[in-house]
Amino acid sequence: MSGNHPWNWAAPFLASDWASPLGILPWKFDHVGVSGTDVVLTMDSSGAAQVQGQGGTAAYSDGLWEADVTVPTLRPGVDVAAFYLYENKNHHEIDFEFFGTFGLMVTLHTDKGSTESVKIANASEFSGKRLKLSIKADQGKGSISMLVNGIERYTFDRKIATVWPSEPMKPYFDLQPAAIAQDSWLGHWSGFTAPSDNMKLIIHGYRHS
Repeated sequence: MSGNHPWNWAAPFLASDWASPLGILPWKFDHVGVSGTDVVLTMDSSGAAQVQGQGGTAAYSDGLWEADVTVPTLRPGVDVAAFYLYENKNHHEIDFEFFGTFGLMVTLHTDKGSTESVKIANASEFSGKRLKLSIKADQGKGSISMLVNGIERYTFDRKIATVWPSEPMKPYFDLQPAAIAQDSWLGHWSGFTAPSDNMKLIIHGYRHS
């Protein structure tokens, strides 16, 4: 997190400080902190949190991306994007994403506005747990494998996928609550029960090889 200063696009990673797409709470720079060697993203009643790979982090279209994270206890109406890859110009994206208490989804997006999304686990399997999430992409073979704790849970095949992200992408992490318009896929967000109530997504490590 060296260089993590507001609007420093040259930093390896940058905490966001602007409105989030779901629109309920903004991402706030001060909701991302460091505890020892961990990076802690906190969502509370005043804001949500996101960390983006920026200028100091290389983008890749091939290889093995790995993230060591602890996800919060999952709640209805909260989108926990525990680890994903993103390319800003054409919006190519590969996701590990918890949809409220529905489950863990793996998803492909592209600039064409299309989505390929598969549920690989119930929320109860991983809620509140530390996980190693890995994405292995081989553009030559046309495969993108999604692994949890070293076990392949799903592989996308370019020959049958409706979309295919192929641009060089960078790592992202975030959590945010849903607007009413997202209730159908995230569940309803009822807010926090007290000013001290919060959710935390903890990043223990990241690498690409």
